Amino acid sequence: MTELALVVSKTLWSSFVSFFEKIVAQTEEERQIRADRARIVEELNATSDRELAELGFSRADLPAIANGTYQR
Repeated sequence: MTELALVVSKTLWSSFVSFFEKIVAQTEEERQIRADRARIVEELNATSDRELAELGFSRADLPAIANGTYQR
C-alpha cells in the first residue's frame, strides 16, 4: 500500500512539474513576442516620415504593423 501511495505521489508531482514547465515556456514565448514587436516599432520609428510615406505607412500604423493586424 505504501508503494502505491508513493507512485501516486510521484505521478502527481511529475504532473505539477510538467504543468509548471509549460507555463514557464509559454511565458518565455510571450516575452519573446513582445520583444520582437518592440524591436519592430523601434526600427520603424527610426525611419523618417517621408520614408514611411514611400512605403505607404503613417506613424499611426506602426502599432498595427508590429502586432500583425495592419490592413491596407
